Formats: sequence, C-alpha cells, structure tokens
Amino acid sequence: MTPHRTIAAASAMALVLAAACGRQREIADEPVPVAVTVVAPTTVSEEVIAAARLEGSSEATVYSSAGGRVEQILVSEGDSVVSGQRLVRLATDRSISAGSSAAQAAVAAAAANEASAMRSLERLETLYEAGAVSEQEIDNARAMYEAARAALQQARAGAAQAGAIADNSFVQAPFDGRVGRIWVREGGSAGGTPVLSITNGSALVARLLLPETAL
Repeated sequence: MTPHRTIAAASAMALVLAAACGRQREIADEPVPVAVTVVAPTTVSEEVIAAARLEGSSEATVYSSAGGRVEQILVSEGDSVVSGQRLVRLATDRSISAGSSAAQAAVAAAAANEASAMRSLERLETLYEAGAVSEQEIDNARAMYEAARAALQQARAGAAQAGAIADNSFVQAPFDGRVGRIWVREGGSAGGTPVLSITNGSALVARLLLPETAL
C-alpha cells in the first residue's frame, strides 16, 4: 500500500471513531426517565372472621354448706335465676322438713289467736266507754292480747330458725344471673365439691376464639 493510501485510511478510521465517540456522548447526555413514588404512612385494614363466646362479667362457684346426697336438681344449664332461688335439693332427715312444717303451723295458730284477742279487746273497750264493763275486764283483755302477741313473736322466731335449718338442705342462688355449669348429678354427693356456677348476666364479655394465624 502506498503512503498516501495509508494516510487516507487512517484519516477515515479516525473520523469514524470520532463520530462514534460523539454519538456516545450525545446518548450519555440524554436524560433518563425515572419513576418516583412518594412514601407516606397509611393504615392497612384486614378483616378476620372469628367465633366468639359470650360470658358473664362475673361468675360464682356455688358449694353446698351442708353437704350430703343430691336428691333433685331444680334448674338446668342456661336458666335465669334470682337471688335466693333454690337450685338443688339435698337429701336430709325427714324430721327437719317436719319441724319446719310444724313451725309454720304454729305461726298460723298464734296469728289467729292474736287476731282474736285484739278483736275482743277492741269490743270490750267500746263497751267500757259505754259503761257496760268494768276496768278490770279491760285490763284482763289487754293482758290476754299482750300474751297472744308475745306468743306470735315467739312462733315466728321458731319458724325462722326451723326455716334456716331447712334452707341448708337447698343450694340457693347467691345473686341474680344465669346458671352456668352444673357439676353434680342426682344421686351423687355434694359435699366438698362445686355444685354449679352462676354468671352475672347484667353485663356480658365477648371472648374471641382467634386462630394463631390471625394474632
């Protein structure tokens, strides 16, 4: 190759390289589009469907104060009860029940006697004002009325005591509420073990039964 051709070829190559470098600089100088996302706090809501169990805000476990064999269960689980209501009857000596009945009969008889004495006194007082009876008769009538009233008070006290003894043969509700679980069975023993539970139904608490994946 002649020197002139060599120089011409080199010049052409240099022009090509210069053009390529210029094109690369133009491409490098062109702006590149970039997507920008603004980060901001937000709340993500997730719906979880779960079962719930409604329970009373307070619960009492009821025991028998007397113990003994369970003769009859008077309520069922879920029943609404009021304070003092008899829930379970225990087997007791028949003489206790007979004594309570006799005490109530004595109260009825004493009340009738007291009412009769009061009517007699009122009648004699009317006659005394009319001068038909003596003061001694009035005094005797008053004494009989006071004795009848004292006998009635004594009969009521005896009936209250007999009733308290008889109440020991029943398990009663400590407050208004709803029967929870019943642990005893008829014919079984109620001594030293829970008889049943009572929940306060005036306020309920929902206990959610969530799976571990939802926690």
